[in-house]
Amino acid sequence: MIELGKQYRMITLEMGENGYHETVETVTFIEIDGNLAKTDRHTIINLTSPVLHSLTDVAAANADREAAHAAYMNREG
Repeated sequence: MIELGKQYRMITLEMGENGYHETVETVTFIEIDGNLAKTDRHTIINLTSPVLHSLTDVAAANADREAAHAAYMNREG
Protein backbone atom coordinates (compact mmCIF):
# COMPACT_ATOMS: atom_id res chain seq x y z
CA MET A 1 0.00 0.00 0.00
CA ILE A 2 1.29 3.44 -0.89
CA GLU A 3 1.39 6.07 1.82
CA LEU A 4 1.06 9.72 0.89
CA GLY A 5 4.08 11.83 1.78
CA LYS A 6 6.55 8.92 1.79
CA GLN A 7 9.46 8.66 -0.61
CA TYR A 8 9.54 5.71 -2.98
CA ARG A 9 12.14 4.47 -5.42
CA MET A 10 10.18 3.95 -8.60
CA ILE A 11 11.44 1.80 -11.46
CA THR A 12 9.62 2.07 -14.77
CA LEU A 13 10.32 0.38 -18.09
CA GLU A 14 10.69 2.53 -21.18
CA MET A 15 11.03 1.45 -24.78
CA GLY A 16 14.22 2.61 -26.43
CA GLU A 17 15.97 1.91 -29.70
CA ASN A 18 17.43 -1.32 -28.29
CA GLY A 19 14.36 -2.53 -26.41
CA TYR A 20 13.21 -1.79 -22.88
CA HIS A 21 15.39 -0.14 -20.26
CA GLU A 22 14.78 0.80 -16.65
CA THR A 23 14.31 4.35 -15.45
CA VAL A 24 14.83 4.91 -11.73
CA GLU A 25 13.67 7.96 -9.81
CA THR A 26 12.72 8.88 -6.26
CA VAL A 27 9.19 10.21 -5.93
CA THR A 28 6.78 11.23 -3.19
CA PHE A 29 3.11 10.56 -3.80
CA ILE A 30 0.83 13.47 -2.94
CA GLU A 31 -2.53 12.19 -4.18
CA ILE A 32 -4.12 8.85 -5.06
CA ASP A 33 -7.40 8.36 -6.89
CA GLY A 34 -8.18 4.74 -7.67
CA ASN A 35 -5.32 3.38 -9.80
CA LEU A 36 -3.86 6.82 -10.48
CA ALA A 37 -1.24 8.43 -8.25
CA LYS A 38 0.15 11.94 -8.49
CA THR A 39 3.77 12.60 -7.53
CA ASP A 40 5.42 15.67 -6.06
CA ARG A 41 6.67 16.33 -9.59
CA HIS A 42 3.03 16.48 -10.76
CA THR A 43 3.45 13.30 -12.78
CA ILE A 44 0.43 10.98 -12.92
CA ILE A 45 1.32 7.30 -12.57
CA ASN A 46 -1.07 4.46 -13.42
CA LEU A 47 -0.33 1.99 -10.62
CA THR A 48 -1.65 -0.92 -12.71
CA SER A 49 0.46 -0.12 -15.76
CA PRO A 50 2.74 -2.91 -16.99
CA VAL A 51 5.58 -0.37 -17.38
CA LEU A 52 5.60 0.28 -13.62
CA HIS A 53 8.19 -2.30 -12.58
CA SER A 54 8.46 -1.61 -8.84
CA LEU A 55 8.01 0.82 -5.97
CA THR A 56 10.25 0.54 -2.92
CA ASP A 57 9.76 2.49 0.30
CA VAL A 58 13.06 4.40 0.59
CA ALA A 59 13.04 4.67 4.40
CA ALA A 60 12.25 0.97 4.87
CA ALA A 61 14.93 -0.07 2.38
CA ASN A 62 17.50 2.10 4.17
CA ALA A 63 16.52 0.63 7.56
CA ASP A 64 16.84 -2.92 6.19
CA ARG A 65 20.25 -2.14 4.71
CA GLU A 66 21.47 -0.60 7.99
CA ALA A 67 20.20 -3.60 9.99
CA ALA A 68 21.95 -6.03 7.64
CA HIS A 69 25.16 -4.04 7.89
CA ALA A 70 24.97 -3.96 11.70
CA ALA A 71 24.35 -7.71 11.82
CA TYR A 72 27.33 -8.29 9.53
CA MET A 73 29.60 -6.05 11.63
CA ASN A 74 28.50 -7.76 14.89
CA ARG A 75 28.91 -11.33 13.66
CA GLU A 76 31.20 -13.70 15.47
CA GLY A 77 33.89 -15.34 13.52
